[in-house]
Amino acid sequence: MPTSGSVGVRQLATFACLLAASAAAAQDAVPAGVDAVPDVPEAAPVGEADAPMRPREEPPSYMTPLLIACGALWIYLLVIRPGSRQKAERAAMMEKLKPDADVVTIGGIHGTVAKMAADGATVTIKVDGNTRLTVNRDAIRDVVTPDSGGGGDGN
Repeated sequence: MPTSGSVGVRQLATFACLLAASAAAAQDAVPAGVDAVPDVPEAAPVGEADAPMRPREEPPSYMTPLLIACGALWIYLLVIRPGSRQKAERAAMMEKLKPDADVVTIGGIHGTVAKMAADGATVTIKVDGNTRLTVNRDAIRDVVTPDSGGGGDGN
């Protein structure tokens, strides 16, 4: 049973059948040889009563390529350019990643880089005293510099 405010498939099918039946009944009510809807000529604007009907004007042929080019430019400016800029900023930040650099992980863990793996894929972070965590290099969200504040609470 559909909830109140929703329309079930059976109700839609019933409505479609009733609509088709009423349209068929309306067609049957019109005598043979008579159109159901009489042709009514459209009123011509003043001064154009004798003028022939003109086809609708087509837009200029250069309009479609121009709209496609504008759409491509819009996508470039809103999607591709900011993404490449963020990628460049992240690469520059990862260049600053060296031992004794203060970092923040994507999990919000603050620590200092103790050592980096030879292959550069993992980083060991000294969190507190003897607590050390090994994380993937991609898990570093930010390299904190004294002037950047590191996104902390300001204490």
